[in-house]
Amino acid sequence: MALRRPYAGDHETLVDLVRRRALERPERRTFTFLVDGGEREESITNAELDAQARAIACLLQERELSGERVLLLFLPGLELITALFGCLYAKTAAALAYPRQFGRNRSRLLSMAADSQPSALLTTSMMAKQSAQAFADAPLLDALPKLTTDDVDPARAASWRNPGIRPDDLALLQYTSGSTRAPRGVMVTHANLMHNLGSATGSFLGITADSRGVLWLPPYHDMGLIGGIFAWPYLGATVTLMSPMAFLQRPVRWLQAISRTKATVSGGPNFGYDLCVRKITQTESAGVDLTSWTAAWNGAETVRTETQARFAETFRSRGFRGEAFRPCYGLAEATLIVTGCSWPATSVSRPASPRAADGAGARETGSIVSCGRPLRGQRVVIADPEHRTRRAPGEVGEIWVAGPSVAAGYWGRPEESARVFGATLADGDGPFLRTGDLGFLRDGELYVAGRLKDLIIIRGRNIHPQDVEHTAERCHPALRPGSGAAFSVDVDGTENLVVVFEVNAGPATSLSEVAEAVRHAVVLGHEVHPHAVVLIEPRGIPKTSSGKIQRGATRDSFLAGTLPVLTEVRAATAPGQRPGRGPERMDRQWIQDWLVTELARRADVDPERIDLDASWHDHGLDSLQSVALVRELEELLGIALPETLAWDHPSTTALAEHLARLTADTRHTADTSGDRLPAGG
Repeated sequence: MALRRPYAGDHETLVDLVRRRALERPERRTFTFLVDGGEREESITNAELDAQARAIACLLQERELSGERVLLLFLPGLELITALFGCLYAKTAAALAYPRQFGRNRSRLLSMAADSQPSALLTTSMMAKQSAQAFADAPLLDALPKLTTDDVDPARAASWRNPGIRPDDLALLQYTSGSTRAPRGVMVTHANLMHNLGSATGSFLGITADSRGVLWLPPYHDMGLIGGIFAWPYLGATVTLMSPMAFLQRPVRWLQAISRTKATVSGGPNFGYDLCVRKITQTESAGVDLTSWTAAWNGAETVRTETQARFAETFRSRGFRGEAFRPCYGLAEATLIVTGCSWPATSVSRPASPRAADGAGARETGSIVSCGRPLRGQRVVIADPEHRTRRAPGEVGEIWVAGPSVAAGYWGRPEESARVFGATLADGDGPFLRTGDLGFLRDGELYVAGRLKDLIIIRGRNIHPQDVEHTAERCHPALRPGSGAAFSVDVDGTENLVVVFEVNAGPATSLSEVAEAVRHAVVLGHEVHPHAVVLIEPRGIPKTSSGKIQRGATRDSFLAGTLPVLTEVRAATAPGQRPGRGPERMDRQWIQDWLVTELARRADVDPERIDLDASWHDHGLDSLQSVALVRELEELLGIALPETLAWDHPSTTALAEHLARLTADTRHTADTSGDRLPAGG
């Protein structure tokens, strides 16, 4: 039976659909981007999207890049969106990278380039200059032709020629977010895109042609790319976007945008809902109206019953209804979504089965939220990965997936592709995609119970424990090689990172310095702030008979308090005081002193150890902590600050000087105009 593609007619590719939208409803706004997350907007209509995509495609076609790979470097915004569609129009496979990886996580971007072997770099003029400086010592990237989209002549659009896209042609490479040393490019075809979009929209995600969306999801990963960008022109619906950093800096911006646009659809990872509950005050949310919000996605990381209940209770007075939640499950290797709750939602919480495929990784207590049923045309089976047999309903095993949304494999990795995408059951049924996740089926609905591969998910990002262990191992000579374990633990309903390492501690060894070195290296290398760094005696890490680290057993010992601990350093958990307004006249020294105090508190170090010429990240602050600090600065100074503040002025000294000048200029303007200072954000 042919698959039904709701709202998309008989079109075979997303390019066909966008072209049709431009002809049928040329003036309808498809995308609106909130600059700095506020009310200042930039929009693009169906006709403008089509014209700009054709112009960029001509640039690529003139360079004979059809059928090639191109690395994209863009910040979130409309320029990124038009570049993506330009690649689709040119039949050029886009590999999207986060520009802030110029400095931190630089090795990941270099690995992406080495893996995909792109024929060009597509970016903006400003970013091209920055990349030329950042990668002057990286021959592969330095030698790439730099193609810029902001100076493309719009007249080029008339010269575009349809390249004859076939359903099995490669549409894009979705690079998995987990491994900083060896990211893998998932090969998503045009057929994969169309099936996933056609089956996932409508009842699963609550999107119809009349929907209005608001999203802050990172466009560099599957949920933000497929669900946040491609789904909307597919249906002819409209969406308002903001950068993820704008949301992290002020979570209330998300709810305010939903209220202002009367959005019907929005969502994100579980941590986003939790962040709203923890950070948004009743005063901030005053005036917010969420009654229009009928579909609230929750996916990309473990869906928690407690988080959904707290969010629904906290914002019930603002019109949010708990039945709006749409828990879903997916992964990049399946394009995006695998299962989702029907519309209206029918998700329930049930006790987890204690029976696991390998005796580890599944929860034995508590409850697990249903992530709904498989997409139309997809199959989900629960397998015993060792014996390759089906598990009975309610029994935990590895989640295997088959269907038209399953990608073609990993770029340039035939052996790994065969292993991950070519699994078969003992009875010959297959091939299936092995997800590495544990779960069970009950009444046809999927419950995700854990992870088979020790994968760590922090705020929607995949982190491979071996990468964290590798980073930590090299940061101090006292750490024993091959004797560390990284894993996650639940702290107040959110997943947090723990790093345990054996040390050879001599008389002169400062264990606190070793622990601080581990935390510092992990934050710099992976943008995650460890909840705990635990240093233990030699031979204290549980290992198999062949010497392999047993992360699950180490986690159990950590929770039980049975590790042979030499020292343990935990992140500060005491909430800081809301800053209030500072003194009437705030000079550079006052601001610098405040920054030193806050950096020391958040990094859990003595203020005297704060280096005034080092960056916030050098002091162990991850991205979420940095944007939280910017948020407090806004309230303290009474002025709006850009989300890129920590990057634009990287040291404490430079930042204090900048803020002192900014505050003085703002107060002078207010004094001469008679206006009050603008509220932060």
